[in-house]
Amino acid sequence: MAQKRRNVIWHSKARAEFATILAFFRERNGSNDYSRRLLQGLRRKLEIVRVVPQMGEATGRPDERVMPHENYMVVYRIRPNEIEILAVWDARRDPEASPF
Repeated sequence: MAQKRRNVIWHSKARAEFATILAFFRERNGSNDYSRRLLQGLRRKLEIVRVVPQMGEATGRPDERVMPHENYMVVYRIRPNEIEILAVWDARRDPEASPF
């Protein structure tokens, strides 16, 4: 039996956070190369999460998981038909301010 593939949706705050991260590296590096690589890598991981949503580590909140991606933690919620990206967190920041 084939595994169910859930749709991935982004919470507006998570989308804005990730866009800010990508823009920072574009500006700092003077190139889209790293930002593109970061985005493509995250898309690959999310393709796996769509099929195996429990691959992330439990956060202690019902149906929420977190997975690392480079220096970032991606917080997501598992729903019956979708995966909702809740936050993209720079793991180098103060852990006390973490969203999970």
